[in-house]
Amino acid sequence: VPQNNLLEGMNDPTISSGDTQTARETLLQGLALLELEKMPTVTLLLPESAGLTDLAGYYQRQWMENLIVYVNLERVSDSEYQSRIASGDFDLAFLAMEAEGQGPGGMLESFLSGSSRNVVGYENPDYDALVTGALEEDQMEDTMACYEQAQQMLLDQGVVQPFAAQSTYYALGQGTSGITLEGGLLSFRGASRY
Repeated sequence: VPQNNLLEGMNDPTISSGDTQTARETLLQGLALLELEKMPTVTLLLPESAGLTDLAGYYQRQWMENLIVYVNLERVSDSEYQSRIASGDFDLAFLAMEAEGQGPGGMLESFLSGSSRNVVGYENPDYDALVTGALEEDQMEDTMACYEQAQQMLLDQGVVQPFAAQSTYYALGQGTSGITLEGGLLSFRGASRY
């Protein structure tokens, strides 16, 4: 959940504890369960135009040094990138995700089973129940607890790992109203001066 969509008191998932020893131990336990000696090499898909090669290279080195995981980088044209994301033809990918609406539910709903925005194909009825049940809670603390559990479930199960979050702000002059932010762009459809 991006920082500007967190409810007060929710943890920011982009802040890493840096506990590489626990991460390595967890990875080794998972590999043992799969009866594997080492992690297979995976490929991180990158769109050419996004300028993510340096950032991807940084994470590639971190994964290799700290987790002993080898990750290939594959830069492809934007159209191929979009096609492969839509078809699920990728191991790992940097995805720009935007919350729908305000609050944490807008981002967490992207991973509901059957959601058209669920590009990773995640399906978990327990997760679905947490996210959809959050809005049915009477107390804000209970809603926040549902969202926290859902967010932690995504992180624990390796569905998503937030790397960065960005907020957009705009200012209006005195006497101006009706200007809204829609899909990251300013809309002047309802604009008026008084």
